[in-house]
Amino acid sequence: IGDSPERTRVVLQLLLRSPGATSGDRAMAAVFFRRMGAEAEARTYREALPEDDAMVAYWTGFWFQSAQQHHAAIRAFDRALASRELSDEHRYFALLHRGWCLSCPDVSRLRAAQDDLLQAGALRPEHGTARLLWAALHCLDEEPDLERAVAEVTTVLANAEPWLHVLTARVLQAL
Repeated sequence: IGDSPERTRVVLQLLLRSPGATSGDRAMAAVFFRRMGAEAEARTYREALPEDDAMVAYWTGFWFQSAQQHHAAIRAFDRALASRELSDEHRYFALLHRGWCLSCPDVSRLRAAQDDLLQAGALRPEHGTARLLWAALHCLDEEPDLERAVAEVTTVLANAEPWLHVLTARVLQAL
């Protein structure tokens, strides 16, 4: 689909009309429409979704995160991560986003955020996002192991694209 909101909208509507559409698909559509500013349409997709479905919980985490309701997002990601039905790919993103929410000022549970980011990094060691976020948060510890943080950043950047070098430099300057 690429990043075209119109094509995504068409594909989602086709998916939701198919006989194999799931509650998780409806929750995903709700998040998409909310992010597109179609709040009324988003809410119709959220109606009557089961709370015990792992994929509904997963997408509900993004629903709340997009509204900066970080505590609610964390609870939703907790439910998703508690399920054995969650794929490793979804588990990675749930850990990454729960870690992000845990690091937000209204929550400020930095140690828990670091733990989530380390777990996410272990699930996808070839991607550096979780590991770079972990290194940044680790630098905020009372007694950070700066050698470990620098080593992690160096490892990630060794094979990274130029844009990631620029982004990392900006984050490090902000610290």
